[in-house]
Amino acid sequence: GWNRNQLCLNFLLTFGLCSKCQCKVVPKQRTNCGYPGISAAECKKIGCCFNASVPSVPWCYNPKQKKVRKMCPNDPYTRINCGHPGIKPKDCIRKGCCFRAHPAGVPWCFYHRTVEEGNCHIQSFLQHFQRW
Repeated sequence: GWNRNQLCLNFLLTFGLCSKCQCKVVPKQRTNCGYPGISAAECKKIGCCFNASVPSVPWCYNPKQKKVRKMCPNDPYTRINCGHPGIKPKDCIRKGCCFRAHPAGVPWCFYHRTVEEGNCHIQSFLQHFQRW
């Protein structure tokens, strides 16, 4: 299982840094995200993308927004408990969680995972761990 520090690190890596696919913006569609002469390191530090290969367009620019969707994890052994023993399906759903009454020995009411869509590698991460 994952401990809380691993979850926090995973969350920061997922939300805190731009993935390469988010920086795949057509040069003419780039929106400026820095100041003239900003370094690549400074640009990335403020959460922006840097690519100096095309002249006459911003080199430090805003990343594309991530497209995400919720899904219930298929592997029952990766479930993170969202309810209490004996929780009713409607109460679980009302909490915004997934419910599957099988197999035995794992949570039946559990958190969604959020999956990044698009041309990116799929990254899954826990959405609700801040409730712990």
